[in-house]
Amino acid sequence: MGYEGWPNLAELCPLCATAGCAVYRGYYTRFLFCPEMEFLGKLAVRTGFCKTLGRRFALLPDFVIRFVRVSRTSLLRFLECFRSAGGRLHDAIDALTEGLGEEFCVSPSTAWTYLKRAVLLPP
Repeated sequence: MGYEGWPNLAELCPLCATAGCAVYRGYYTRFLFCPEMEFLGKLAVRTGFCKTLGRRFALLPDFVIRFVRVSRTSLLRFLECFRSAGGRLHDAIDALTEGLGEEFCVSPSTAWTYLKRAVLLPP
């Protein structure tokens, strides 16, 4: 049984809004850290191609942020942990990964990148 969550590209292209110009091209895997779903691993992201514009695109699930390896919910939760920790980065990382096991680890440099992204997220 196939996954039914993918959009029908024959009806509407996500880039140019033309019917029948986009096709599925394949997929790629990307690492994702999502403690709310107890998920740490590779996620398959479907890709497509717009024939009108000649551009490729990725069909990301709504909980995934482009170019970030953590889910949207985790990112907002980390920002909340950072604020409640009084701006202490290591305490915020500990609060985010508390009770998840040793395989969940976020480096301080990655955490700073996450905080920069969280500030720029649309509401």
